[in-house]
Amino acid sequence: MTVFQPLKDQLKLQPILGWLVLGALLCVSALTLRVTAPLFSYDVPLEDMPLLSFVTLYVGLSAGSAIVLPWLVQATPASKQNRILIFVLFVGVAMRLSQFGTEPILEDDYFRYLWDGAVTANGYSPYQYTPESFLDGTDIPFSAASLSTQAAPVLERINYPELKTIYPPVAQGGFVLAYWISPLDPDAWRILALTTEAVMLAFLILILQQTSRPALWCALYWWHPIAIKEIANSMHMEPLLMLPVVIAGWLILRTRNTLSSVTLAIAAGVKVWPVMLAPVLWRQMLNRPIQLLLAVGSTGLILGLIFWPIVSSGLDQSSGFVAFAQEWRASSAAYLVAEAIASLFTAEYSSQFARFILVLIGAVGMIYLCRFTSRDSQALFKRYVFLLALLYLLLPSQTPWYYLWIAPFLCVFPMKALLVAGALIPLHYTYFFFAAYDLEAFYHYGMVWIIWLPVWASLLMDKIRGLQNFLIKSKRHV
Repeated sequence: MTVFQPLKDQLKLQPILGWLVLGALLCVSALTLRVTAPLFSYDVPLEDMPLLSFVTLYVGLSAGSAIVLPWLVQATPASKQNRILIFVLFVGVAMRLSQFGTEPILEDDYFRYLWDGAVTANGYSPYQYTPESFLDGTDIPFSAASLSTQAAPVLERINYPELKTIYPPVAQGGFVLAYWISPLDPDAWRILALTTEAVMLAFLILILQQTSRPALWCALYWWHPIAIKEIANSMHMEPLLMLPVVIAGWLILRTRNTLSSVTLAIAAGVKVWPVMLAPVLWRQMLNRPIQLLLAVGSTGLILGLIFWPIVSSGLDQSSGFVAFAQEWRASSAAYLVAEAIASLFTAEYSSQFARFILVLIGAVGMIYLCRFTSRDSQALFKRYVFLLALLYLLLPSQTPWYYLWIAPFLCVFPMKALLVAGALIPLHYTYFFFAAYDLEAFYHYGMVWIIWLPVWASLLMDKIRGLQNFLIKSKRHV
């Protein structure tokens, strides 16, 4: 008997009570987030913030949800799941609405969203001008000077103001929509993000139905503390990204692979990486050259149209895309290993070489997943999700909001290692505690391993168990 067995038995006997208790606990935590948010105000010094208390609560809730939610879903009788689903949806919406008007905790990316929306809506290109150029009034049109005054509270708080925006045109469209709802208003962005997230959830439920899984599994995403904190509170733009990525997965299950490839091109207009999922689809079309040509051609055309404004504005050292490709890294143990290997060959270019190593590993994984074709849409969808998981694990920059790239698909394939990652990635915020005392190295070379070693250990154990099961089956056949 495991230490959790009594709790598991209790949940099986009274699953409804379990849902009520967990829902109430998460609602209280969302309200706690709202009440304590002013303690993390932009003007509060890091050393005065209750950082360790916040991280402890965040990790505890994420770990508890990862453990309890799968049990609750499996323990709930089929006859009661529809009623519980309504409760889950209601509580998820309530937690998100509770964050309207709150101070984003330890995040400032949203200032760039609001600023980009203002710049683009007023007819200027965020790929041509840096926020810094508006701050000092140089190299901008005379007509744009009034925008600097109007948006001063936002403009002055943008991180990396010396860089042009990193967000592609489809993301800019979302920023403009929020600006049209209410200029430079964080809650206008929250309205757009919540609406987009709700539509994404609807497609996730369709995927669950298509894969013959109870719709109640969507609770693994809809109640996840990371989704509440990183989207509703901190206002990250992941819903704009995940909507087309989830729709692409739904289209795969409906054997609409060409349309799915096009949808991934649109997703790349929010953040570049989803286009790397398309080869899994193209591999299935090798024996249908006309369909393959249509899929690759239409995807390439859309990508060209999306990225032309970026390329035509110039990819110099002030480009956010160049800076991200060369320098960005955070909370990634995979990058630390790749960097250590790269440093054996070159010290000057170790960062670029480390990224090359990760890309190479990703390419090998992609080739492995594309090694054969299948007419089974369910099998293709599984490879699509596994490639997404591989790309996530190899990211040079690992943050809690990036976890939301894979989180919806864990409702379909609740991979233990990635559930562990969701429980531990909130430890990312301990960085600010170490930074407050100039101890960032303790974070980069200590805490990062505390996050990722359990994830890798879980992956290794799953592989060992899979090999043992294979050997047992082979012996039986002999």
